Amino acid sequence: MSSSLAQFDPSAQSYAGNGLTQAMVGEGIAAFSEITTGLMEIRTLQAKMTDNLAAFSTLVRQGTEDDGAGAEDQIKEVEARMTGVIRALKDIVEGSRSAKDRRDAMEAERSLQMILQVSRTLGPVITLARTISASVKTGRFEVYLADLGEIADRIETVVGAVVDELSTLDRRRGRVENSCDAAAGGLQGSLPFMSQQRAEIAKLSATEIDLARDIDLRAAALSQQCGVHLKAFIVVIQFSDRMAQRLDHLKQICDCNLPGLNRLRRGQASDIASDIRDTRAELRAIIEGLTTAARGSADLFSSGEIAGTIEQSMNRQADMIDTIGERLAATELAFQDARLDVKALALSDAAVTRGLDSIKSASRDIRTVSINSALMASQSGTTAKAQVVLSAEVQEIAKNSVRATIGGSAALERLTSRSIRRQEAFLAQGEALALSMENIRSGRSDCGRRLTVLFDLQEKAGEETRVLLGKLSAVVEDTTRLNVILAELDALAALPDDDAPPAEDLIDWAWALYTMDQERAVHAALYSTPEGHSSSAPEGDDIDDLLF
Repeated sequence: MSSSLAQFDPSAQSYAGNGLTQAMVGEGIAAFSEITTGLMEIRTLQAKMTDNLAAFSTLVRQGTEDDGAGAEDQIKEVEARMTGVIRALKDIVEGSRSAKDRRDAMEAERSLQMILQVSRTLGPVITLARTISASVKTGRFEVYLADLGEIADRIETVVGAVVDELSTLDRRRGRVENSCDAAAGGLQGSLPFMSQQRAEIAKLSATEIDLARDIDLRAAALSQQCGVHLKAFIVVIQFSDRMAQRLDHLKQICDCNLPGLNRLRRGQASDIASDIRDTRAELRAIIEGLTTAARGSADLFSSGEIAGTIEQSMNRQADMIDTIGERLAATELAFQDARLDVKALALSDAAVTRGLDSIKSASRDIRTVSINSALMASQSGTTAKAQVVLSAEVQEIAKNSVRATIGGSAALERLTSRSIRRQEAFLAQGEALALSMENIRSGRSDCGRRLTVLFDLQEKAGEETRVLLGKLSAVVEDTTRLNVILAELDALAALPDDDAPPAEDLIDWAWALYTMDQERAVHAALYSTPEGHSSSAPEGDDIDDLLF
């Protein structure tokens, strides 16, 4: 050990006015530790605010999506469905009133009357056949005659029922025409209203899209601020560690009770104090910017123009959907009446079709029985000449019945098939319209949900902003704690000059304490670089290189 360093007693009291206590060093380090912790919390809160802005943008866009979720698209779909129902209603009315339907109805009516007339001629024929059969004392035709009588009764009953059903069908067609006319008129009258509402909602949606873009831009700006904060965060961590190292080194120099070190104490203290002030000023400027950004983001959710416009737009859309729902409810009543009448008409068509099938079956039975009777008559020899004649008459009746049935069936089938197709088209369009109307009503719930989410976001963002602003203020307050260490450093920086320069080995001892280039630079500016040493640390030895 050199002679000067041999006189150094680390436990001895440092020179009066030259001291830097461990408590002061600890206070400076603790202040920067608090600042670092505060910045970490601020960074987390900023990330939450960015997420809130993203959620806000998503919420606004939900009312303008083109995937069926937007009110404009729902109204457009209702308009299309209403147009389809109107077309189907008009098809029912026009078809019911068409000359083709009237012609087929008249032809079917004539054919049914002919079938009924034919079936009634079987009565006298059956009576005559029974008389002849009794006179020739043969009972072979009794079964045939009983079958024929049953068929005649069945035809008369079924034809009567079909004729009655056709009358009912005609009355129902008249009612259907009236209800369909009323429903089509109501729907047609609602179309301009729906179009007007859709156009207004489209304007609101366009406004919301623009606002969503503005929100995205603000979110991007806040993210950029987060990047600036990250840079400040790293700067503060780096400086905090450097300051701790430099204060510790300066304390050791202050604690040295050998003469000649005031100049070095003064130079290092002045440089550290300058760095602390510069870093604090930079940090305060950044915090001021972050405070402005935080308040701006809070305003975006609450009192700002964007939030106010979006809330107004959401409320307006909710009111419009309520109005549309009321209009649709009134229209739906007329539509429901038409649907009930069409379903009743379908029941009549189905009844006519079933009756027609029964008539066909009965006509086939007459033909079969007449053929069987002819065979029996031909096998009876001369005693059955009268039966042969009657069998031929029955066969002629059967032919007329089948001919009339074929004509009537064709007319009724054309009439009912057209009617059924029109009914099915209307009912299918009606189901689609009912579903679209329900979507409109559910859209009202979506408006309410969006407003609820907006209010929740406003409350959440307001609370998080309050916490963030509190943290920013706390960090600024933490920077004032540095005043204690700055006062001590300023006192050291004002030390008087030394009476004599320090010994060379004392200079070498101080140089060996340093771990950063900045310390060496201050030292080198006061004294020459010790022989055999570089003014910069070996590559990788600087504390910043080691940590960052």
